[in-house]
Amino acid sequence: MRINSAGLRDREHERPKPPGTFRVAFLGDSYTEAMQVDASEAFWAVAERELARCPALAGRPVEAVNFGVAGYGTAQELETLRHEVWDYEPDAVVLAFLTGNDLRNNVRELESDPLRPFYVVRDGALVLDDSFLESREWQWTQTWWWRAKDVAMANLWTLQLVWESRNAFVRNSLAPTQEDAEQPIYRPPPDARWTRAWDVTERMLRLLRDEVVAGGARFQLLVLTNWRQVHPDPAVRAREAEALGAVDLRYPDRRLEAFAAAEGIDVLTLVGPLAAAAEARGVCLHGFPNGVPCGGHWNAEGHRLGGELLAETLCEQLGRDPAPRR
Repeated sequence: MRINSAGLRDREHERPKPPGTFRVAFLGDSYTEAMQVDASEAFWAVAERELARCPALAGRPVEAVNFGVAGYGTAQELETLRHEVWDYEPDAVVLAFLTGNDLRNNVRELESDPLRPFYVVRDGALVLDDSFLESREWQWTQTWWWRAKDVAMANLWTLQLVWESRNAFVRNSLAPTQEDAEQPIYRPPPDARWTRAWDVTERMLRLLRDEVVAGGARFQLLVLTNWRQVHPDPAVRAREAEALGAVDLRYPDRRLEAFAAAEGIDVLTLVGPLAAAAEARGVCLHGFPNGVPCGGHWNAEGHRLGGELLAETLCEQLGRDPAPRR
């Protein structure tokens, strides 16, 4: 794994941007960070290569900048946009949204990790809740001892193994199972917590779009896939839907499409074309030989298809509405 000097899972990028370059910033969580595949196989790298052939860009160099961080929710991605992304002068910003956990990440009552910012609605407006900064748990992470532990962790594999084992125990004892966490996303909100999750998420997506456009860039919402939605066997998809009590495994995608249409947000939902491709070819787009078959994160084929479809969509948009030169 290579992490650049800015802390991104990416190569080095010049700041300010080289003249004439068309630069795309990618926001997202572990799917965007893409530690499961080689960096050259990640969907943002695939999109970069494909966009370089887009006629609407007339041969301009294309750069993808990866701001994905495992575990991030939409609030952290909004803060990343504000504090990090604009230094790179992007022409476009892509937010990769994972329905499987991003909705849960966005509400304190559903998120098992309290040491993160949240946005809450007060008096009809989004307000940043960064109260975790005052917690004893967070203050502990700022001590010299914790920083010394980080240095040791970076150099001692044995300590890494012990610490990861401890973290796995904590996650398994405190966090909901993946099935329990995903179950409510495939039907209308079952309680007030999930109603708030949808409300605050939609408000943040609208705010992200507004701030990107105000910054002179185009905004693209990219809705990723959960493994059960794109399993190559339709019988497995049906069995998963029944087990989860889901009316429609595409419910969150259809809801986001409707929201985006109402708000004038460019959106690409991948579940339809990726499910069709997986079934037609009989291949899994999630999972690895040394992991859960057809489960977990995208594999190289999932990244390839997602990156190609994204590049095709962006190229079509640029053909209709050329991007301003920044």
